[in-house]
Amino acid sequence: MELNFLCVNHKKLFRDCPKQAFTCCLNTLERWRKLFSRDSWAEAVPYIGCAWETAQIMTMSDQMETSTSVDWLLYTTRGLAETLKKTGRLDLCIEAYQLTIKCLKDKAEKDPASEQLIEPKASQISDELLRIEALVDWENSATAQRVIFGAQTAARPSVH
Repeated sequence: MELNFLCVNHKKLFRDCPKQAFTCCLNTLERWRKLFSRDSWAEAVPYIGCAWETAQIMTMSDQMETSTSVDWLLYTTRGLAETLKKTGRLDLCIEAYQLTIKCLKDKAEKDPASEQLIEPKASQISDELLRIEALVDWENSATAQRVIFGAQTAARPSVH
């Protein structure tokens, strides 16, 4: 599943009008913060998702200072990841990190002068991705152990 929060029309609008993209990002972040603070994580996902996807568009545009747009992207990525973790969707959390890394690499390729700024930030996100992947591996192995050892326990005859 690919993370997709904005419709085609809004993606086009935000590419054409970066100021509207920034306004959208601010508005959806505010709504996300309120929902997240009330532990309404499932309701908060679409809002932080829209902010994250909008931040990707802002990062790839040439209308905003690269350092600012990358900071927005990292902030929304971390917010989306935290919200997805709260909903138990580590698979989507991994996808968000992967797509953010791709966006950062695309930006550095498009604007080689920004590579020095982007590389350490992409490295931070890669480290966060590795931690989430390790958590998923651990959870999967713990689940497998429960299944295996639970099955062995159930198969043993009782001793009276």
